[in-house]
Amino acid sequence: MRNVFAMLTVFAVLAVVVGFVGCSPKTESSLSFGSESSFLTGNVPAVEAARPDSCSDSDGGKNYYRWGTASGYARGTRYGASDSCKSATILLEQWCDGNKRGAHHEFDCSTVGKVCGALTRNPRVKGCVGPPTPSPVCGNNVKEGPEECDDGNIANGDGCSSTCLLQCVDTDGGKNYVSAGRVIGYNVTYDTTGAHFFLINQSDGCIGAGTVSEGFCSGNLADLTTAICPKGCTAGACNTVN
Repeated sequence: MRNVFAMLTVFAVLAVVVGFVGCSPKTESSLSFGSESSFLTGNVPAVEAARPDSCSDSDGGKNYYRWGTASGYARGTRYGASDSCKSATILLEQWCDGNKRGAHHEFDCSTVGKVCGALTRNPRVKGCVGPPTPSPVCGNNVKEGPEECDDGNIANGDGCSSTCLLQCVDTDGGKNYVSAGRVIGYNVTYDTTGAHFFLINQSDGCIGAGTVSEGFCSGNLADLTTAICPKGCTAGACNTVN
């Protein structure tokens, strides 16, 4: 009986020891929460970096003969706008001003005799819408097309011919200092704005007693010159006798 009691006592002690060991608290180093990096990357979403302003134009800028789209980022927000037609003649051209999208530019296609095509067509600026250029009308006092002059009539002999071409008439046949004549025709001067024609309609005359003012034709233009008259000048001609 004493043997049985001793055995029971041993089992009881062993049970207490085992229970104590099994319930012993774990140290801090034994706790496992996973690594710091896996904790952060696994639970916190990545933040996208702010995008700088940018712009690109697929047709290279203010190109009125190709369809294009200006696209990029403004304040971190993506945008995109394509060229379009505001009307039959007005083209809305999208473009970039450096890295920024410029406001659309309105181009009037009629200034180049064209119309704005639909977005499905190519090129954008197409066709001719202007009226045909009228033929010049000689004698309407408006210099048009190939006309060299237009004095408001179609008469000959007045510096501008019946076909509106420059002409010169000299009644004494040129630099004829001993015969008084009359020259009618246009001369021309030039300045930074171009050529300017003016009419010469003048009879030969004497300047003082010994010089003659002589009109003559140089091609289809009129001109004036002077000459010394050794025997004096009378009535627009050099004297041939004393």
